[in-house]
Amino acid sequence: MANAGITTLALDIDGTLYSRFQLNMRMVRSLFPNIRLGIAFNWARKEIRRIQDEQPPSDETREGFLDRQAALVAERYKKDIGMIKESIDIQFYQAWERTFTTITPFPHLRDTLEQVKREGVRIILFSDFPIAEKPMTLGIADLIDDSFTSEESGYLKPSGKAFEYLVSKSGTERSKILYIGDSYDKDCVGATDAGLVSWYFGKKKVGEKASRSFASWSQIKAII
Repeated sequence: MANAGITTLALDIDGTLYSRFQLNMRMVRSLFPNIRLGIAFNWARKEIRRIQDEQPPSDETREGFLDRQAALVAERYKKDIGMIKESIDIQFYQAWERTFTTITPFPHLRDTLEQVKREGVRIILFSDFPIAEKPMTLGIADLIDDSFTSEESGYLKPSGKAFEYLVSKSGTERSKILYIGDSYDKDCVGATDAGLVSWYFGKKKVGEKASRSFASWSQIKAII
């Protein structure tokens, strides 16, 4: 990896470091107790992705992102923004801190990342969702140099602004960052369009924005 000029490995988390099945089970749980709020929340995240580049947020911070998200949910829900923001925090963000403490990593994740570190490559986590204790739960916290959520930029992947935030925080030349994620549209397209190198992690057929595709961490380990 280092021989190819890569100095920073940036990783998506959910569906990339542990299975999408585990993610989906926990996301279904987060629809409760208020299913209507859950549906509105999921809609708001999709709506933000749809409009964020054409209608940039006035406050490009995580707090600004949370305010915009709450405003969209409140408009759909016909409720006070402050109340909705608090409800979102309780039903989703606070609940996620508890429910993601039992996830288990993909086989060969740790030994692959150990090999990356031996080559002197930095490892950064970059996710649309809060990082919380996921690195510790996955048993890789000691290998991670830094971690960020795209919400901190005021945007979600695949926005170029989200990946610009990653580049800025990493302090690395963009062409020397390899980003690996399990969503072609969000991870690979976003990273490649921002000038990073991208690899797709998964079993689907993907387009040319992913320079390589892998179905397991053992496959990745074999070529780095």
